[in-house]
Amino acid sequence: MLPGGGLPLSAREKLAQPIYGELNSSYVWSGSHTLPLSRDAWEYYRGALEGQVIDLARIATEWSGAEDSFISVRSWISNLLQARQAIVSLLYSLRPFDVFQPLEANSLLGSVDVWMRGIADCVLNLQEPVLNLAVSGVDWLRETHDNEGQDLLALAFDLPDRDLRNEHGEFLPSRVFEAHYQKNHELIQRVVGHLQSLGVPPVYDALAAVCIVGWVVCAENQVLAAASLKSTYHYLAESDPELSSAVVSYFDKREPVLRQGRDRISRSIALARSGDALSGEVNALAFADAYKRLVEGPVRQYGWLHHCLRKGLPWSEVPMVRQIHEALLSHDSWVASVAAVGILPEFRNAEAHESLTWDGTRHEYVIDDDAIPVARVVLAAAWADSFARGCDAGVVCFKAASLELKLSLPSPDERGRMPAWRRAEALFGTNGLHVTSLDLNARVATVSLHEFFMENINPCFQALVNVNALLPSIEQFKVTVAGDPDFGFTVAAVALRATHEVWSYAVNTFSAMPFSTFLPANLDARGRVEKPLAAARSIAWIAIDDVLDALEASPIRWSSRDRKLYVDRLTLSRKAVAICLELVEVEHRFRLKLVQGLWEEILLLLADGSIGNGYDEISRLVPIAKARQYWETWGPVDRLPGVEPGPQERFRDVLIGHRQRPSDLRWRTI
Repeated sequence: MLPGGGLPLSAREKLAQPIYGELNSSYVWSGSHTLPLSRDAWEYYRGALEGQVIDLARIATEWSGAEDSFISVRSWISNLLQARQAIVSLLYSLRPFDVFQPLEANSLLGSVDVWMRGIADCVLNLQEPVLNLAVSGVDWLRETHDNEGQDLLALAFDLPDRDLRNEHGEFLPSRVFEAHYQKNHELIQRVVGHLQSLGVPPVYDALAAVCIVGWVVCAENQVLAAASLKSTYHYLAESDPELSSAVVSYFDKREPVLRQGRDRISRSIALARSGDALSGEVNALAFADAYKRLVEGPVRQYGWLHHCLRKGLPWSEVPMVRQIHEALLSHDSWVASVAAVGILPEFRNAEAHESLTWDGTRHEYVIDDDAIPVARVVLAAAWADSFARGCDAGVVCFKAASLELKLSLPSPDERGRMPAWRRAEALFGTNGLHVTSLDLNARVATVSLHEFFMENINPCFQALVNVNALLPSIEQFKVTVAGDPDFGFTVAAVALRATHEVWSYAVNTFSAMPFSTFLPANLDARGRVEKPLAAARSIAWIAIDDVLDALEASPIRWSSRDRKLYVDRLTLSRKAVAICLELVEVEHRFRLKLVQGLWEEILLLLADGSIGNGYDEISRLVPIAKARQYWETWGPVDRLPGVEPGPQERFRDVLIGHRQRPSDLRWRTI
């Protein structure tokens, strides 16, 4: 009997309408598909997609006609539509990635829909259905896509020779910024393409944009992470504003806990994966601890976010893991699969209550005589971790949408920004510094760099000034070079705060930082290795050197703009010297006061418009002649004790001019 053959036309129309309605839905595969995908993820999802096509064909052949009731035909059609929707969902989940082929996807879904329309026609018009499904557009699913041995982060940011992870495998955005130092436009072009692929709105905070992409790519299941990102963002954006605000406020307050928890998770996983993966008791128990922390921490919190926002429930205290597990299983979406695969309540409880053991002879975990295969736990951890990373990215994406675009100095309480410690870490990278290790959660923060040459002095002080503004509770910063026990310097937060005033003037005035900008910080750093008098004298010479350098770089004949630039350079140096005078003892101020007097005298002379129309005239001024004399007799001195010039090919002079205010403020600040 034909499906619906014993039913009246009105009933058959009701049965066929859901198929026709679904086939009229439009699906857009166009756009960019740029994100790299791991081989394991590709194998899993292409297999799942092929499996859904097979499942659709199987459901079609299950029609026997034995029971030609309205309910039985409706149930059969519903199963067909669910199988088709699963195919659509899998295609959409692969859409952001470079393996996706939109023409083939159209062909695949088109052949399915032609066949489905035939099913609807047969129900409506009592035609013989074609139950054998012939699908085109599946050849691309059988193509080899092998990224094994390649770092997906390096592929995503086009940095094949860069290590973008720390020693525990966590993504380091600062390394991306360091690699794109003074080439920010190249980074932004690449990241914007990835965000478009992910289907989220533009994010104009460069750090947020880099983190979103990096967290998705470094997940073990990039497809799941991308789906988590998109759904988390849309839940927050489309929910009641008060509810979304309550959720974001909760995660802002929990950020230190989640950050430290993530660090402990990554350390435990790194330990578990050292040597022969999970071959020993120490490794296996470390992995169990990491999984417990992962589920108890970010997965539990984000699982509750998805449940509340999807169901429209008011935000409340996050319940226990088992309740989260049961709540997510009740959803009719992909998040139920996350709960089924990624959350193992019994395993988590056994580890938390110390009733979990490791049987090394059978290579499996044991809970009350019940064995749990290692592969099951490893898969659960991969899904749970990928879900959490995607949710991290979704919250950041939503917050960044509220960012007010303005040129402002860094502040720890700016709305829409990343946490202060992440911004602080990234600031070293934006200043071209390669950080090997960093500890900002201490009274004396420690920063270990890959290398440090003369051209790194200004960028490092600039980073420290801004980091201190973001993390004002730090008292001192100690900078070292990895593998060089003889190098290092320390600068106090009080000196950085004093420097901030000079830097604020410089950053709003000049196109690049004159060396005088950081004289107060330099004084404090060198004062810890030089005698106080020697340190003060060194700063006096550097101030003179900077102002004379500005003169030497000026043209023979000055325009009004050239004149203003030199006045501003003198003003900057005068501000810096004045602050340095406040930081040194009275008996050590003599040379600094001489310099201060010279700058004030030159500025008074230049205030007379008839004086100083070019290099030659300025050079003949008496205070300039005195400055040259002091420069010759007091110096030279090291820009910073123990710092050598860098390799010749890396060193280049920077011509300092007036800053042009940018017309486009997007991606200008972090």
